Amino acid sequence: MDRTSSALTTRLEQMASSMGGGDGSRRMKKKDILHEAEEKLAALSLKPDKPIMAANVAAGTLGSPFSVQTNIFGVKLESPVSIWRYDVSIYASFKSKRPLYFTKKSRDDFIVVNRKYKCKVIFDAVVRTYEDFFGDPTAFWYDGQSVLFARADLFRDGDWNPRNFKISGRACQDKGLIVFETINLDIAPVDKDYCIILTKEEIIRHAHHMDLSESDRSITQFMEIVFNQLAIMNPKEHAIFENGKTYLSHPWLFGFNERDCPEVGDGKRLFPGTQKSVHFIEGPKGRGYVCPALVIDAKKAAFHEEFSLIEKAQRMVNDDFSCKVSEIVLERLNAGLKGLYFYTRHTDDERDHQIHAIVSHTAADTTFELQDGTRMSVLQYFKEKYGIKLEYPNAPLVKVREGGRFNNYPMELGTLRPMQRVSIAQQTPLQSQKTTKNCAIPPLERQNNIKKGAHALKLFGSDGNQFVANAGLYIYKEPMKITGRRLPPPNIRYYEGTAVVQDGKWRTTQGHFFMPARCEIWAIYAIVMRNERSRFNESLLRDFAKMFEAEASSRGMRMPPPTEIAVTSDDAELKSCLKTAAFHNCKYCLIVSADSITSVHKKLKLWERELEMVTQDLRLSTVEKVVRERRRVTLENIILKANVKLGGLNYMVDLNGVIGSSDAQRWLRPGRLFLGIAVNFSQQLDKSDNPAVVGYASNYKNHSVEFVGDYLFQSSGREETIDTMSVIVSNIMPKFAENHDGKYPRDLIIYRSGVADGSFKSLVSHEIPLLRGTLSTLGVKDINIIFIVVQKRHNVRLMLSHIDKSLRVTEQNIPPGVVVDSNVTRPAFKEFYLNSHTTLQGSASTPRYTVLVDDLNLSMNELEGMTHVLTYAHQIVNLSTSLPTPLYVANTYAERGRNNYGAYMACSNSASSESGGSLDCGRLAQRLSYKNTKLEDFRVNA
Repeated sequence: MDRTSSALTTRLEQMASSMGGGDGSRRMKKKDILHEAEEKLAALSLKPDKPIMAANVAAGTLGSPFSVQTNIFGVKLESPVSIWRYDVSIYASFKSKRPLYFTKKSRDDFIVVNRKYKCKVIFDAVVRTYEDFFGDPTAFWYDGQSVLFARADLFRDGDWNPRNFKISGRACQDKGLIVFETINLDIAPVDKDYCIILTKEEIIRHAHHMDLSESDRSITQFMEIVFNQLAIMNPKEHAIFENGKTYLSHPWLFGFNERDCPEVGDGKRLFPGTQKSVHFIEGPKGRGYVCPALVIDAKKAAFHEEFSLIEKAQRMVNDDFSCKVSEIVLERLNAGLKGLYFYTRHTDDERDHQIHAIVSHTAADTTFELQDGTRMSVLQYFKEKYGIKLEYPNAPLVKVREGGRFNNYPMELGTLRPMQRVSIAQQTPLQSQKTTKNCAIPPLERQNNIKKGAHALKLFGSDGNQFVANAGLYIYKEPMKITGRRLPPPNIRYYEGTAVVQDGKWRTTQGHFFMPARCEIWAIYAIVMRNERSRFNESLLRDFAKMFEAEASSRGMRMPPPTEIAVTSDDAELKSCLKTAAFHNCKYCLIVSADSITSVHKKLKLWERELEMVTQDLRLSTVEKVVRERRRVTLENIILKANVKLGGLNYMVDLNGVIGSSDAQRWLRPGRLFLGIAVNFSQQLDKSDNPAVVGYASNYKNHSVEFVGDYLFQSSGREETIDTMSVIVSNIMPKFAENHDGKYPRDLIIYRSGVADGSFKSLVSHEIPLLRGTLSTLGVKDINIIFIVVQKRHNVRLMLSHIDKSLRVTEQNIPPGVVVDSNVTRPAFKEFYLNSHTTLQGSASTPRYTVLVDDLNLSMNELEGMTHVLTYAHQIVNLSTSLPTPLYVANTYAERGRNNYGAYMACSNSASSESGGSLDCGRLAQRLSYKNTKLEDFRVNA
């Protein structure tokens, strides 16, 4: 540390880092992705298509009427309003240093909240100072960053050049801004849609575009800012994040209590909030009509509390830091704290820092050189410079970046900034479980929380909200109630019997599976730590093997007694056994892990790929329950998975006489290929070095509900699968032909997840034309494509119209089979909501299905019915699933690819050559995916 550094200079350098620093992302930009796609299209003598969505059709009629309550609130335009839109840029400079842009975007929670607060304060000061130009301060709607709407034309003199307004930092009346002599606010009219005239006719025009090149979010954006304005103007009470999410900083002021905000461990607490979005839907009158609406959902998220950094760290690792910490403790501290912001007050002002790392050095053992050449410890420095005697000299130091260099701070001097969300990596498994449990809000409680959150934002009936009233808008106080339908389920046909589905579940019939697997050589291995071996009875494995063999035989599976049963003590010994088994042509290994061993699963699945041998792992406690408590259903579930892993098929989905329509028999007809595609993104803070994993699954084999898949890799952050889509169809089309007398499919129905609305345009214009070109190159002619995007990350909720909170959570939610395809859907889109699963906790999260391309112009009955019956094809649980099986299985393949990548990179010899900019996704797929291995035709992730 430099003892002579100017406090002001350091402060400004630190603000440069926290306010204007770049993200360093290596992701491809959207325009580069599209340019790359256009080059590929040109190579096939093709051009991008016009981005026109599939035409909407009449609502479906299949099923029985079902009453549904939503969380959608109608919005009324009380009078036409003219709105002008402007771009805003706010920045400040110090001497010759580069400007600090307060309006620059960031992904860090503290920076997002802090910049919005600073921008709001600066904007208010500018409006006060330049009243002659801006006029009425209540006639603006500002997003706290770069977007401003106003009731007045500020550039009515015809001069559209940007205007610059200067104020001093002191004029902002904020201690964090007084260091700036001058702050600049630039304002300019937008190039397009500078003036928006908000009328009923304009809303109708806005909502009826099938051509995505004509779509315009300006009205949607305006309304969302209007409904968020109270939160933006009150940053001390509301923390505002992406996608319409706001959280209450002091929830007890708005009707929430301690039970609503539980502590989940290590200074982490759940805070309630809302997620809002503006939709233009059909409304109560249905097809042909347009109604603006506000969707309000209740949210909860875990936040780091405003704890002293030393106390936070002590709680995390249960250590008083009287001695230097171990490497394991250091890893835990970095996992839980890296990336968070904290502030210090030992200088003349309050300074913010981001944790770059927690390092092993301590204040007692770390020295640095002063300008006079002498060396001084950090411990001594703070005593002499600031008169601070450090209480924890052996605690690890906090490494931060300041002004282009790294400095280390004693942990006890810092306090965490509040309202920073807890990432997945920052939670222990127990904390994650507690968070999930407390965020699972039953429907009636959710409805109450929605009302509390809406009242906190003064939304209902405008509720005294001048920002809503000044925009000429009114929000209805009651949510929409509509009539959907409940679709009938299929039957489940085994080899020797048929099971009847009741409320999305059924029991396996006696007798054989529809297609039993066979495995001549298999083994059972247990992994039990040496210090636990004395409590482990090896006869347990032999007894379980007999029960497993008997159950498998009763289901028609051909599995003789296991060739080997053995107990291992560690990972190395287990891997050695697996290698030996694979060498002797073993096809399947059942692994029993002691409950205390939690790290073996991901390694095991990587070994499975390397050895090309199917594995299935069980907890020791599960095996004990099967053997000692005769848990027949548990054993049955184990066998269900084993049969599918080994290439069998447990049952067929039977539509005969159930659906009540002869058309239903065509839904799963031969020649129809279903393909699910899912993208898994890294959950790490630094995602740039981690590829996205694209999982896929299809029914290219002999039976319509027999799904097998694989995974590929692509650069991080990309929703588009322009490259990987071509590889996927090139992989599966020849396999389909092999299993269908050399014939290619007539229909290709794709269910695709991981896509936001903003990517629809590029999917229709670039990705799907490239898919058609690839198919043509493969010789697949005249194939009909139906491309359906499936979204679960939306905030529309479908609930029972009457809820009895005395019932189980499952019965408080809508049942499987409820579908809605009008009233709450978008007028220009062919879409529906289908709740196909049983909700076991919380409130039902119902997927939305949007059809981008439909060469067959399918009826809603066929789209919905086909999708519904596909949720019954999962095979390994006797329940319908929340997604159609091809997509559900694709998701599990994407997750498997993510885990295998992580396990592979953890190997010491691969971390250096397969990371960062040198990452070769094609080579990675060759090493880790299942193509050209013995496992490629087996659903190993069942």
